[in-house]
Amino acid sequence: MKDSLFVTCARGLEDILAQELKQILHSHTIVDKGGVHVHGKLKELYQINLLTRIGMHVLKPILELKSNNINQLYDIVKSFNWSKLVLAKKKELQRLNGIYRNLLINSGVSEFTKNQPNNFYINKNKIEQIEKIDLINVKTLEQLEKFINNSNSCSLKKTAKKTVFNDGNVNSKLMIIGEAPGKDEDIAGKPFVGQAGKLLNKMLQAIKINREDIYITNVIPWRPPNNRAPTNDEILQCLPFLQKHIEIINPDLIYLLGGTAAKAVLASNISISNLRKKLHLYNSINLNKKITTIVSYHPAFLLRSPQYKKEAWEDLKKLKIEIENDKI
Repeated sequence: MKDSLFVTCARGLEDILAQELKQILHSHTIVDKGGVHVHGKLKELYQINLLTRIGMHVLKPILELKSNNINQLYDIVKSFNWSKLVLAKKKELQRLNGIYRNLLINSGVSEFTKNQPNNFYINKNKIEQIEKIDLINVKTLEQLEKFINNSNSCSLKKTAKKTVFNDGNVNSKLMIIGEAPGKDEDIAGKPFVGQAGKLLNKMLQAIKINREDIYITNVIPWRPPNNRAPTNDEILQCLPFLQKHIEIINPDLIYLLGGTAAKAVLASNISISNLRKKLHLYNSINLNKKITTIVSYHPAFLLRSPQYKKEAWEDLKKLKIEIENDKI
């Protein structure tokens, strides 16, 4: 029988965590505030601990109760036989630790990872290497760029010519985030240098902003084949890079261009046409502030669908107002 598990995450990332857990466990998930409910046995619990990038803790409920007030809640919790639970769990933990140790020694990890989307499984009988997306020690843009260049976590790197990292003023308080490099960007190694980039430059100039004064990056640093949209797997694989990127730049204002950027940063599958109607706040557990975020259409989309340029202009005016209000 499978146990009920609750995987916690930073607020706002619940939907992305649910997608990640579906890929890891191939089972149903229920999104809740601050995390996602799943069902699984011991094996699944270890799978989550090993492979999740969005999840923070895997919790197993030990007591369910209903109370109408704080006093009733206190009485119920106090009356629970905690000593019996602790003794039972102590023996269980000793047994589980032994199982976990044998699991790793006998390459049980490979059974978990060989079918995962991140392609961490390397050898059928032995795990030779598991790349950890450990960005704790990354503090500067130079370190982040080196980390990304050395990373093999995303298969797009194999087909791309260059890693497209950033462009613009690293001290800017306005950060523009696009989707992924195109053909021209893949050759130049910089974001927004093709036709979409030229349109972006004109759009910025229309509200008296010079491209050189702002900071630009993408969700995905490598070009997807044939300029296709990045998959959910690829977004998840590159999301830790983007989160760290935002933390290092520490902007006061984020301008998201396109559905991929909105999905990654806001953890939302709502359409651009609806997201752009209001201001959003980006939260990070490593930043002591909430960042005002505006969503708009990607310039490449506007080139294909010029009828939406009027709406994009409205978004630019909102951007201009926020810049003036925050004195960026």
